[in-house]
Amino acid sequence: MSYVPSSSMNLKNAKSLSKKSFFEYRDKAIDLMVETLQENGAPIDIAREFKECLDYNTQDGKFLRGLSTVEIFVLITNELNSAVLERACLIGWIVEIMHALFLILDDIMDKSALRRGQPCWYKLEHVGLRAINDGFLMKSCILALVQKLTRGTSGIKFCEFLVSVFLRTSIGQAMDMKYCYLGSQITKIWLNTKPQYIHSFYLYMLAVSWLAFNSILEQMGLIFQIQDDYLDVYGDSEVTGKIGTDIQEGKCTWLSVEALKVTNELDHEIMKNNYGKLDEKCVHRVRDIFRKYHIKDRCIAHLKALARNVEDQLKSMPPSLLISYYEEYIHNHVHRVK
Repeated sequence: MSYVPSSSMNLKNAKSLSKKSFFEYRDKAIDLMVETLQENGAPIDIAREFKECLDYNTQDGKFLRGLSTVEIFVLITNELNSAVLERACLIGWIVEIMHALFLILDDIMDKSALRRGQPCWYKLEHVGLRAINDGFLMKSCILALVQKLTRGTSGIKFCEFLVSVFLRTSIGQAMDMKYCYLGSQITKIWLNTKPQYIHSFYLYMLAVSWLAFNSILEQMGLIFQIQDDYLDVYGDSEVTGKIGTDIQEGKCTWLSVEALKVTNELDHEIMKNNYGKLDEKCVHRVRDIFRKYHIKDRCIAHLKALARNVEDQLKSMPPSLLISYYEEYIHNHVHRVK
């Protein structure tokens, strides 16, 4: 494995090196997860099924979480060599596998059919609800593998951080399942809290410890969550790889909360009577309300305003490669289509 010394590192080099290295270590990360399972007594057939699960659920996607973990590590580390880069890439894949297990369980709870353009893992005939235990196995092996990859005080802190991620994301999922109704003040509270429990908490996990970035990370998490809400309703399923069902499931989203905020009394009642219903006529009535009150345009304008605010905060900070990284990220991803 070749690498670019930190002294000659720039943003372009860092991203190029990170991307090339990251994908080279996918198979090794999966093998280490399977080995961890076998070291704890799993029979060969269980290990084989576990490997299939890991392969299936990490073969496609944006890879934003894992890749950004490596990119940020490369940008901030003082000593970059092959061994350090390998560990960063393996940690990056652990982050991706962690995200995959959240998606597996989320798909089951949401009764989703597609994920990334293919059947959800639990929808495969030979898998079914075994997928729930696959999620448990993934979580257990992640924590065990991290202990092997990260030794000493830093390793303990990282494990504690992962436990916190699992807990906070589980709380976010519980909120997602519970608050599927309209008209309650709790929806606004939940909307403002949700990003802290789903996206921003581990999207750029290596940078979270930089106190100056906490506020920015939360805002980036909010941008991501609102984008997800937007794409569920207005995204092209051929591009996103999944069929949006937030309206049918009555999910509390930025779009639904905004609609309740601006509709008149009659349309407010139409929303309440039709949101969260599987009937296509009900879905169309909700979409008509969104169209009447320009919810799509309002959402786009709000996302742009949030992005400008983050960009302004970044510009106010002392220049650095990490600042440049975040500026480029916001510019490239605020208009993402999947």
